[in-house]
Amino acid sequence: MQEEIYKKIGIISDTHGYLNNTVFDVFSDVDLVIHAGDIGNVDILVALQSLAPVRAVYGNTDGFEFRKDLKFLIRFEVLDYTFIVTHMPIQLEQTHITGNIIKVFGHTHFAEIKKERDGLIINPGSAGRPNRDGQYSVVLLELGHNSEPKAEIIYFS
Repeated sequence: MQEEIYKKIGIISDTHGYLNNTVFDVFSDVDLVIHAGDIGNVDILVALQSLAPVRAVYGNTDGFEFRKDLKFLIRFEVLDYTFIVTHMPIQLEQTHITGNIIKVFGHTHFAEIKKERDGLIINPGSAGRPNRDGQYSVVLLELGHNSEPKAEIIYFS
């Protein structure tokens, strides 16, 4: 019997130059960090890389220091899933890929997880500027080869 392979992924967005210490606790055992833009300070990516490898896109408020090295949309594979990551949700509407897909975006500062026929749409909310309800948020995602993805919004203040 083959052992099940799991991946735990921390998903974050809209840090805007501020990284709450709670993120280090929540992401303490992740295998990968995805940052969906509006990073705000290069030190944020350096800090997140101390936890796990980071895949990131730039957001609408990120300047040249990010745009010279990052893209506005990235696509990559983890286990049996295709990830499409961008900052602006409109860019996801223009992607047409089938299969096990996990689409990640930011920008709105409101966390949400939606199930689609082929996978998930995830917005981790904002980890750097609270939403109108005064909450910060990130998402933890667990993937396995033979199981449904499990995503959970983690709120903190």
